[in-house]
Amino acid sequence: MLDLNNTSPGDGQRVIDGGFRLFDREIRGEGAFPDWHKDYLSGQRYPVRPYTRYRITPDTGSDIIAPWELSRLQFIPSLIRAYRLTNDDRYAKHFFDVIAHWKTANPFLFGVNWMCGLDVAIRAFNLALGIIYFNQAEQCDRSSALRLLWAHMIYLQKRDLYLRKETVNNHQLVAALLHYALLHLFPVAETNRWRTAAFEIVRAEIERQFRSDGGNFESALLYHQFVLEAMFATLGLLADPDVSSTISDNAVLPEVFGQRLRTATRFVADYYHAWSEVPQLGDSSDGRIVFFGDYFSWKPNNAAYLADWSALVFPEQDCFRDTATTGARTVIRTESGLGMFSCNRYAAMFSAMPVTPRAAGHNHLDKASLLLRVPESPILVDSGTFCYTSDLATRACHRAGRAHNVLLVDDEEQALLGGAGAFETPQFADVGIELLSEGPDQPAFRMWHDGYCRLPGLGRVTRQVHCLPEGLRLHDALAGDGRVRVQLIFNLHPQLSTKETENGICIKLDGKLLCTIKPEPGWMTAFEPAWYSPSYGRRQASVRLVLSATVALPLETVTVISLPLRT
Repeated sequence: MLDLNNTSPGDGQRVIDGGFRLFDREIRGEGAFPDWHKDYLSGQRYPVRPYTRYRITPDTGSDIIAPWELSRLQFIPSLIRAYRLTNDDRYAKHFFDVIAHWKTANPFLFGVNWMCGLDVAIRAFNLALGIIYFNQAEQCDRSSALRLLWAHMIYLQKRDLYLRKETVNNHQLVAALLHYALLHLFPVAETNRWRTAAFEIVRAEIERQFRSDGGNFESALLYHQFVLEAMFATLGLLADPDVSSTISDNAVLPEVFGQRLRTATRFVADYYHAWSEVPQLGDSSDGRIVFFGDYFSWKPNNAAYLADWSALVFPEQDCFRDTATTGARTVIRTESGLGMFSCNRYAAMFSAMPVTPRAAGHNHLDKASLLLRVPESPILVDSGTFCYTSDLATRACHRAGRAHNVLLVDDEEQALLGGAGAFETPQFADVGIELLSEGPDQPAFRMWHDGYCRLPGLGRVTRQVHCLPEGLRLHDALAGDGRVRVQLIFNLHPQLSTKETENGICIKLDGKLLCTIKPEPGWMTAFEPAWYSPSYGRRQASVRLVLSATVALPLETVTVISLPLRT
């Protein structure tokens, strides 16, 4: 597994010097170690008390997932890599020193870092890697680390996986996967019954959470990758030298594991190739399992770590290599609600991802949305996530339809949410996408949702997009009767500028025209301040283009997004 790690020895030294990754930034600890109970984003420190006595209180400005993220101990592979490259025992010693410090600061079942089973499982996985790879180091204190690892196994078995939960999503599957893999480090006689039970959770949840076309039921691409990485990490810990034999051994891994592993990997490879990076669709807290890439420099738009896993596990049928083709390419994932088109001039993504009950609210009000980019830059973007519980108003703004490239009616949201919390589920009954036609380089997609059917006189929203050599032709329709105010929303990447002309709204990068957006006559143009969040906890000022008109229903309107003429 460590052969995948391209982290330099310098990253290990930065960890020894007190540097740690928190989301996409580096924080400095108090000396060689951080304060494990501190939210370094807000400065708030959580008191140490029994983990059952904590409640996640919204709108405090503090984010409890910050200490959870830090306590995943994902710096450990950087120490391992530095140790393997240099054979310097300082890295091994620091591993055991950090573990001892964490254990003292976080007594079993005390502190915020025992609240979340998902984070307990990820921490256990990284802890196990250190125990495995520092086995031969001098001054090795494996017994204390092993006792800590076993405490994590007990927690997952007794206090997490088998408790009744209102929401069963990535937390359950990732924790079960890692728990199942880690149990194989302990004697069969002591863990066989636990392994059998975890095996059944893994089998049932993979089948439930991954659709047959490869997409994940949470309809959020970074959470898809998060669970997929946990599947690869599980396989890495269980695999014989012949990985394919491990996948095909249904006594070790359920049959559905290998099936969904391949289709879920191809799902990522398809959009990664089309978009040239990971597009933002749905929530993301930039979650990872284990950093077999640059610990300090990885960005959430980079899926190279999954491409590495794919090449290792599927050497003869590598999904990422297979999708690396030139020329126009059309992909549709109807069940998962995602379409994509890419050619030499531009790439476009079309999102109508369904909402699954009891999957948590990691999906956005983004049905029938589109993303657009050209080689020089993204143009139409999703506004990202930024935060969860620390600021519910900001959280709502980033989930709202206005933060996506959609049609809105009478200032009403696309759909109702189940409540006012951070993870309420949008209430759609019918959301979908289909491919209407597929020429060699001019496909047409159709997306729809029924969110406005809840309002008197309103029906289904439909958006057809024709992908042409010179750009996109959007045909928006709204069923119903009466008169309504309709807005077409376009969120622009922060580095872009705009200029309104008689030929439409020109979108430019450093003075260079990238595209022109032109509505039908009679539509008003306005620009709003907006926010774009490229990673969790960060955001940048951006501009939102709003086209509006008061119309009689049923509505049909065409908007043209044209690229400059080739010179």
